[in-house]
Amino acid sequence: MRFFLLLGLILLGCSSVEKNQLWNEKAIFLGMENTHPVVELYASPSPENLAPPVKLRFLLDTGSNLSFLRKDFFPHSSKNEKFVSYTINGETEIEISKIQIRLETENSERLTSDHMFHMIHFKKDFPFDGIIGNDFLLKYTHILDFPVGIYFFPDDPKDLQESFSKINIYPEVKSHIIVPVQFMEKKIFFLLDTGAEISFIDEELIQSLNLKPFKTRKFVNLTGDLSESVTYSLPELCLESNFCAKNIEFLSNRSLRDFLGKNSIQISGIFGMNWIQNYYLLHKYPLGTLYLKKKGESF
Repeated sequence: MRFFLLLGLILLGCSSVEKNQLWNEKAIFLGMENTHPVVELYASPSPENLAPPVKLRFLLDTGSNLSFLRKDFFPHSSKNEKFVSYTINGETEIEISKIQIRLETENSERLTSDHMFHMIHFKKDFPFDGIIGNDFLLKYTHILDFPVGIYFFPDDPKDLQESFSKINIYPEVKSHIIVPVQFMEKKIFFLLDTGAEISFIDEELIQSLNLKPFKTRKFVNLTGDLSESVTYSLPELCLESNFCAKNIEFLSNRSLRDFLGKNSIQISGIFGMNWIQNYYLLHKYPLGTLYLKKKGESF
């Protein structure tokens, strides 16, 4: 019995090593903080020689279709222009300027030479220097393993998705990851949002289930403010037959449906980091396919 247990541990260890070898050999790895999907990168304006690289903290945010940078860092941006932002609180008009940025790792591995960032005035208590959105993230094959880190693959290894399960996503929205969810024999749609600390669900769905408040907690909301609200715990919520989450904590919000704009698909919820952290997320470019693997399962 002891022999078979030892053999099982060896095989499990080997599969984990093989996984790590494949990812580490073929990917650019960025470690993360334990509390948020935040990475440190060296940023400098493109073309070169405009300014030396600056070490900045970026939030990886799949809830944002664009990338943003705090306006204080680089003066070489374009003229200010009006920009309409869609958030959980509705439409907001803000002033932005644009700049092409080169991003490199601490080891001088280049992620991009000329990615467009929108420079804005973040609130003083916003804890990050910038946001890397889907205009960057969805153009690269990558694996998110929170809180360990993220793996960017310059090439697209064919065998990367082995042992992952393909997840159907809503194909008509290219700027975000929208996944179908089974809810009381109906199909509704949720947004995958790594910028949300906790998950959200439409207020009407909470009422239809007659759920009682779970607890009161403080959290950073989708606009970057510190808020306090009651949460709800859903007994079960299924993405696909193999991905049923139990007792996930949700905040309730009545403004979710138009989060992507009034002319886009209406969403009924947001899967935040308290849901995402339970899985490895693999996004394959250029096909735009999403794969999941539950953590704790062997490769």
